[in-house]
Amino acid sequence: MKIMSLNIRGFGVKGKFGWVKELCCKERPDIAVFQEAKCRNHREYWVQDLWGSSNCGFVQKEAVGNSGGLLIVWDSASFSVEGAVSNEFFVVIRGKWIGSGHESIIVNAYGPHTDEKKNEFWSSLDEIMNKIDSTWVTRGDFNEFMRLWVDLLVVPLDRRDSDHCPLLLRDRIIDFGPKAFNIFDEWFKKEGVDKVIIEAWGKDINISWRDCIFRDRLKNVKSDLKIWSKKEFGNLDGEINDGPGANGTGIFKLSNSEAGALEDKFCESEIWEAVKGCSSSKAPRPDDFNMGFYKKFWYVIKDDLIDAVNLFWERGEISKGCNASFVTLIPKMVDPLCLSDYRSISLIGSYYKVIAKLLSNRLKKVVPNLVGPEQSAFIKGRNILDGVSEENIRRLMKLLKCFELTSGLMVNYHKSNLIVVGIDKDEVENMAKLFGCKVGTIPFMYLGLPVGGNMKRAEYWKPVMDKFEKRLSDWRARSGSFDGRLTLVKSVLNRIPLYYLSFFCTPPCMIKQLESCEYDIEDFNIPFRKLFVKDKGDGASTSFWDDIWLGEEALSKRFKRLVRLENDLRASVRDRLVWDGIKCTGNWSWAIIPSGHNSSELHSLNELLVGAVMEPLKQDSWR
Repeated sequence: MKIMSLNIRGFGVKGKFGWVKELCCKERPDIAVFQEAKCRNHREYWVQDLWGSSNCGFVQKEAVGNSGGLLIVWDSASFSVEGAVSNEFFVVIRGKWIGSGHESIIVNAYGPHTDEKKNEFWSSLDEIMNKIDSTWVTRGDFNEFMRLWVDLLVVPLDRRDSDHCPLLLRDRIIDFGPKAFNIFDEWFKKEGVDKVIIEAWGKDINISWRDCIFRDRLKNVKSDLKIWSKKEFGNLDGEINDGPGANGTGIFKLSNSEAGALEDKFCESEIWEAVKGCSSSKAPRPDDFNMGFYKKFWYVIKDDLIDAVNLFWERGEISKGCNASFVTLIPKMVDPLCLSDYRSISLIGSYYKVIAKLLSNRLKKVVPNLVGPEQSAFIKGRNILDGVSEENIRRLMKLLKCFELTSGLMVNYHKSNLIVVGIDKDEVENMAKLFGCKVGTIPFMYLGLPVGGNMKRAEYWKPVMDKFEKRLSDWRARSGSFDGRLTLVKSVLNRIPLYYLSFFCTPPCMIKQLESCEYDIEDFNIPFRKLFVKDKGDGASTSFWDDIWLGEEALSKRFKRLVRLENDLRASVRDRLVWDGIKCTGNWSWAIIPSGHNSSELHSLNELLVGAVMEPLKQDSWR
């Protein structure tokens, strides 16, 4: 519910009509009341233009001279006016809110200025209010008051072209539009619901197609149940209970009797079995009837349902509108961004479900006779593990033998592992003996990749990190030449991680762990800078903070606080040191002068630099 009130001080003033029209289009009030309209007679087309729609009604009190004038406009789809009265000071309309059916009386008043007229005004209004017991909302050029309502909120709007703020009276409950019909199991326990459904089902239907007759009978029941539920439960939805033969060629064929049974006409007992086989309380859509309704009122709907199903049997198709379905998207993750982040499901009606169940039930009876004994999955009475037998193993060995003969490649059973899931350990060992191989477990390594493990967990990435550390061990890196170490680093980067990353989604913690091993080398733009040490000469090409030139590690690792204060992280040794031929002193460029703990680090760094030596006539080199 939205009611907007505004003392407009004359619609004829330039710009006010457009402003009010903009307000009506933006706020979409159900009712708008205006004081001091200062117009003699509002035409219907003028009001419709102001409202932004032709679906509206209005009443008015003309202005006297150049003062007064009252106007009430309402949305005909939201409020139905049953009567209106007016006098010199106010306009009153009486009607009902469409949907809820609540009656309301709306008063639009423009109070007089003299005491005598004020007494007359209040006496007239009080007389009307005492005669009618209803919900009153009075709006006008005085303090607003309400005599009966709940959950209301008054919101002042921008006054822009008026010296009065428009006031918007609305309920706090957000209207999400018409509520979808749902049928609840609790209704079936209520006395009187049987009578409602029987009477609704018995209404005349002026359609010839039998399945369309069934569809429209469901619509009639839905319409009558909506009215009945409002009377019985009011605005509550009630309590929801969640219910719970081979012919010698290897090709299998159906017998004549089996084939004939697939094409027989559907009988009442078969349709009833299909209905019983469907879950009662699954979410219904798009006809809004779950199978619990079918089961509860089978004695009411069965004749029409049987006719509709057998029409499908005769024609081989379902009439348009009887097999409607909704396709909806269900997000597969939090905050989906693209279409691939959703999975689609199709929501089908109850009549469609009954036919699908009938067809599947008939197929279930003959499928076991069409599928050979080797197929052990998805057949009633068979287990997927039934297909593992000694005979199957011998057949597999023969196939492998054929592979050896045709390819020239030999299968080494002594190096092979047999991995079976869901079978006793003793049986697996017997099978391994037949093959002459070992019993394997999951996860296992294949072509350098772990198979069967959850690669989203960090523990399964341990082989990758172990291989990293093995290849990049300091003793191997330092034992080779410079070119050898460079080749080793490139090999590690391009082969080990990329091979794994091309198959698996890497956990974030592992990415951080891999990145923690990497440093950029300025000249080569490759990781693992810590594997190389600079022989310092003039210091022009040696990074003061990132290269290892003084001690066993880079200064950025030893003096982390000072690095944060550095103005230029790419500064070279020559930029930061001054060599006087005897010792080195710092030539610092700080964003903030070090103090506290930072000054302690600076003191330690200066002490370390005392032992540094520079050779101005020699260029820097790697070792």
